[in-house]
Amino acid sequence: MIEAVQTRRLRLAPATAEELEEREAERIDQEQLRLRNKPSHELKAEAAQSMVDARRQAQVQEADRLLEAKEEHDKLVGGYPPLPDFFKGRRVDRDFFHKVGRCTREEWKFLTQKYGQANIEARIRGIR
Repeated sequence: MIEAVQTRRLRLAPATAEELEEREAERIDQEQLRLRNKPSHELKAEAAQSMVDARRQAQVQEADRLLEAKEEHDKLVGGYPPLPDFFKGRRVDRDFFHKVGRCTREEWKFLTQKYGQANIEARIRGIR
């Protein structure tokens, strides 16, 4: 069978709309059966975990949207040079911005004005 597909003697067609509907109906039936047979305390835990996951996903999406907006803003004002790896002999990374005493308010303001907020946020998030 694999050889027939590889030599193109046998061609596979995508599933029809009817087949997709049947598969979806079967998946729904299996999920309903699973939920009926699961103890209520496990269902509550699963529901709570799915809410935590959904909340986390929404936070990630919002952070990505804000970063894109900051990058667009930075482009509109003419763009900024990339953030250096070192500043005043210290490595510029997440810890540089988050640990107390590593980056002063004045340094933060200077770096933001010179390199842009999007570059700083990307460095904090480990993107670049």
